[in-house]
Amino acid sequence: MTNNINKTSHVDIAQNPDVVDFLKSCTYMREPSEDEILQITRKFIKVSISDSEKLPDNIITIDSSSYESQVRDNIPFTNIGYVKLVNSLLKNNDLLSLKGSRFVNPFRVAEFTDEKEAITFVLPSSNIKFKDAETTKESFRLALDEYFENIREEKTDRNTSLKSTLFWLSSLRENGKPNKIMLHECPNGCGRKELDVYNIEEEQYCPECHKRIFATDTLRLYEEVDDCSPTNKGVLGRFEKAIRHIQLAHLLRILKLKNKDSYLKMFNGLAIVVNGPLAIAGTAAWLYGSLMKVIYEINVQLRKKNYSDLLIIGLLNGGLAINDYASLINQYLEPNSLLCVSDEFREKYIDYNRKASNTTFGNETYYGQDFIWKNKQGNIVIFDLPYIVGNKHPLEVFKKDKSDYSKYNNLQRALSLLQELKCDLDTSSIVPLVLSRQYTAISMEPGAKVLDMLSKNNLI
Repeated sequence: MTNNINKTSHVDIAQNPDVVDFLKSCTYMREPSEDEILQITRKFIKVSISDSEKLPDNIITIDSSSYESQVRDNIPFTNIGYVKLVNSLLKNNDLLSLKGSRFVNPFRVAEFTDEKEAITFVLPSSNIKFKDAETTKESFRLALDEYFENIREEKTDRNTSLKSTLFWLSSLRENGKPNKIMLHECPNGCGRKELDVYNIEEEQYCPECHKRIFATDTLRLYEEVDDCSPTNKGVLGRFEKAIRHIQLAHLLRILKLKNKDSYLKMFNGLAIVVNGPLAIAGTAAWLYGSLMKVIYEINVQLRKKNYSDLLIIGLLNGGLAINDYASLINQYLEPNSLLCVSDEFREKYIDYNRKASNTTFGNETYYGQDFIWKNKQGNIVIFDLPYIVGNKHPLEVFKKDKSDYSKYNNLQRALSLLQELKCDLDTSSIVPLVLSRQYTAISMEPGAKVLDMLSKNNLI
């Protein structure tokens, strides 16, 4: 009886004249007409990939995942958050040796994926207090800061910590200072503006309310932590995505720090693949500007040595408007077609006639340019390369240059690498990232079950 009532109510809604009139008044994205298809395909260029292109010897992948674990079955809003970050170092020759094999030896794969580093952040998520913190929000802040302090390449050297990398990134902001972070306001809610936090191990306090302040408060993730919410999955997801890019900066800084005389040669033989776009959204979005500067300065040094720009690729595997749009037009594109997506193209086609931006797409979030590529097998691959400049000024010049193919001197290397390491199991990705995901993803079964049991056994 209930099902019949539900079905009848749906029919009533569909036949309601007000609903019908409303739907008739709506416009929406549709398949392109023949004229539009012609205009769209003319925007793509044909590319040929040289077999002689020198590919990087080493590939680093950066990926992450998050999961919220329930501590008590009978209290559904008492949760612990887990964020897992994995870097994998893979040798290009090892990966290429798998090509042509009908079956892949899992022991062989395990051998050359053994050089990986996994970091798990365990964070209070909802209705959890950590140490002497008074609230979940304060607990989240305290735990996060401790991780940034304690994650170090060398345990006795604070300069190799993730926190020192955060201070370095902050120093690259406008008016930034070395080893000092200025918080825009007290995170404890007292209203005090512009507090300084220093890169020291000692506890630091707000001079107004005398409560603790942390360097990681500059990410402002705590603003999304709700003490009264039954879940804080949102902030875990935000942090999970932000930590990939912080880790990218950390790797670049540490490699340069430890190889002062040879880091340029090392960077020339290296590719870094990040799962997701080269962009940071939300309260930590300011990181994009610092990363633009970091990568640009490295590239300036590489160019002086006649090297190509540092090969960093962001792979967009789904969940974005650009992925859906590329799938829509895929049937009309020829293999080996490439589009460097301009703001004009995005506003007219991808974002469905969105009003032109006063700035540029991703003005406060992106540090990489979107490309849509249909490879020779007919599969769509969407990827980002870092912008070729260190900032977005002057804006009109930047908007023009960022979608100019000729500005990206490592575009051929990127295409060659993506082509060589294509994955038949996931046509939108490449083998290194697919291999990396097996270590990164916190799967619903059985991985998440283990985390649930761990949380319950240690907290109940």
